[in-house]
Amino acid sequence: MKDTTQVIDSKVVTVTVFQDRAEVTREANVTLKQGEHILVFDQLPDSIEEKSVQVSGKGTQAMLTQVKFLTEYYEHSLDEDVQALEDKKQGLIAQGRRLQNEQQRLQGQQRFLQGMVDRVTKPTKGQRKSTPQDWLKMLEYYGQKQANVDEALLKVKQQVRQNTQALDKLEKETIHFFTQPQKARKKVEVQVSVAEEGTLQLLLSYVVQGASWEPYYDLRVSTKAETLELMYKAVIRQNTAEPWYDAALRLSTARPHIGGRQPELKAWRIQQHNPVTAQQVRDRLKATIKGVSGGAVKAMKKAKRPAVTSMPKPAKDVDEKERGIMIAGAVYDESNIDQFLERDEKRKMEEAQKIVDNKPTPPPNIDRGGAKVETGGTAVFFEIEGTHTVKNDDTEHQVTILQDTFSAHLQYSAVPKLSAHTYLRARTTNHTEYPLLAGSTNVFLDNNFVANASIDTIAPSEEFWTFLGTDEGVKVARKFLKKYEKQAGSLFSKKHRNLVYEYVMEVKNFKPRAIELIIKDQLPASQNEEVKVELLKPMYTEDTDELKVDKLKAIEWAYTLESGKSLQIPFEFAITYPANVWLTGM
Repeated sequence: MKDTTQVIDSKVVTVTVFQDRAEVTREANVTLKQGEHILVFDQLPDSIEEKSVQVSGKGTQAMLTQVKFLTEYYEHSLDEDVQALEDKKQGLIAQGRRLQNEQQRLQGQQRFLQGMVDRVTKPTKGQRKSTPQDWLKMLEYYGQKQANVDEALLKVKQQVRQNTQALDKLEKETIHFFTQPQKARKKVEVQVSVAEEGTLQLLLSYVVQGASWEPYYDLRVSTKAETLELMYKAVIRQNTAEPWYDAALRLSTARPHIGGRQPELKAWRIQQHNPVTAQQVRDRLKATIKGVSGGAVKAMKKAKRPAVTSMPKPAKDVDEKERGIMIAGAVYDESNIDQFLERDEKRKMEEAQKIVDNKPTPPPNIDRGGAKVETGGTAVFFEIEGTHTVKNDDTEHQVTILQDTFSAHLQYSAVPKLSAHTYLRARTTNHTEYPLLAGSTNVFLDNNFVANASIDTIAPSEEFWTFLGTDEGVKVARKFLKKYEKQAGSLFSKKHRNLVYEYVMEVKNFKPRAIELIIKDQLPASQNEEVKVELLKPMYTEDTDELKVDKLKAIEWAYTLESGKSLQIPFEFAITYPANVWLTGM
């Protein structure tokens, strides 16, 4: 029995969006008789990854015997999109002509009314003079009619401008469509063998480039209830050459562009560096100069009287080439070759250090409702509720992944050395099964927008801090008091210097309630055993709840400050170092 070929209608039913691509699933339902059939999915995007194409089916008893991926090339598009653009263009042109005709008629009415006024105010010879009653009647008639005409003319002019703008936009869309690099359509042929007549449901899935999604958050904090309401959203964009109408959406954290295979280590080779000596470079330089000069002399002896068009270069250029060699635009000879050697040696050492470091290059930083979370072996999938339409014009389509409320512990934090502002932050725990991916945040404090911020990736059950912007109700200032050298009479003090730096932190709580405040500063960290740094105030022996010092010499004070209270925190440290040492970094 001869195979029957049939182009089938299909629609996008499910889309899984990744960071840089999407997996699209199309569904087609077709009633088939017993026998062999070739079913064609046509008008598919040109950006399909051929190896990603998969076909499955269910329904009547049938067997998929072959799947072909084909490409059709064309020069001019004759599909429905182009026809729709042309129809819309012709409609706008016709509308523009009607508006121009209407505008001309209204302008004619204006001229007619003005002519009537002229006849009343400037009567011709033999015409009866107008009485005051005639003037009043004309004034009332003219005012009413002229107002109506002016209003209608203004409206028509606005419509003409709108029509012109719409036509210009449509022209750009048409030009953009025809200048697209893709001049091909993909299609998939599916050969099936049907055992008995019935309805077959086919699912065609494929991966296309040009789609992406990124997370962002709305954080609403109530200082009274000490809660944080989190709305976890996503922005989806796509320009995959086909729109997704009423499709179920899934968002994936997988990154297929990285690849699933672990990279393999290669041999890491080191070798002895044998620098070229200055004398070797000088010998090579002399040989080069000798060769250049000798060649120039021979060329001059062989040359005839030079023509006007072959005038020699200025004496400076000739002298430089005769007395040295040019390297990277600079001329070196025996007088300045040491300068070149020093720079070249430094360059080689830097290149060798880069090889030794062997550091990998970091990867580049790339509707109301809820979502179900589905965890795979290496990724998480968010199933967005309902169906959605995402146009293929790179416009943003927003969906909601999660909306939940968390208890929040509020705390103020300040680093007065770096910023004059005090920041409010909240500590909470992600008690959901959703990972919170790194993204930007819109922060609302007591229903008022206060700042844009960001969060890092947060796993389920992980505790995290979120900054909520600045608060002028808490002031923290760092003031430098003095710097002086501490003198002592010992022999050690004559060989060493001891510098003391004094600061004070001034704190004021203008809030109507008590606050928890963290203040951070730092001690200078010495890179030399002979340079000692000692914290004088506050007194520190070990970490406590009120005072902590970490390995990088960062100091953290913790206070609970009542409403309206002030606080002064002394901060002093001393630096001891040999008298013949010059300190940097202070």
